[in-house]
Amino acid sequence: MTARTLTADEAEAYGRHVVQGRDLGFCQLGCGRPGQEWAHRLSRSRGGTWAPVNGLWLCSRHHVLTHREHDLSRACGWMVETGTHPSQVPALITTQVGPGWWWLDELDPTTGRPTGLFRLAEPEEIPPGMWSGTLAEALTQLHGRAVA
Repeated sequence: MTARTLTADEAEAYGRHVVQGRDLGFCQLGCGRPGQEWAHRLSRSRGGTWAPVNGLWLCSRHHVLTHREHDLSRACGWMVETGTHPSQVPALITTQVGPGWWWLDELDPTTGRPTGLFRLAEPEEIPPGMWSGTLAEALTQLHGRAVA
């Protein structure tokens, strides 16, 4: 059987479904609020797609804050530089498993194709220059005050 290419609408629907499910629909920055918005790690205007590796599921507040704080967002993998594929940058988020650095698009070892799943990044896999603190510390920086 030959695989067919998804239409743009199908790719968006699939991406949203997978990304929303990573943390059972809650904001992936761990605030406890339901997520409402897909956040592109690499914006569509810079070549970003609806692939699960390129998305975070965020509440509206955190979506706005990540766009305001570009340097922190790049250091935490919430945004990715132009010319860098999101699969090359882990993200400091929370998932159903807990907070940490996560690779967002696990590859199927038999086919080499993305599954839309995620795996915890080992400390030695975190690229140099990325955020060295915890997710809670990153959120404190993002908010400019202590996070309860």
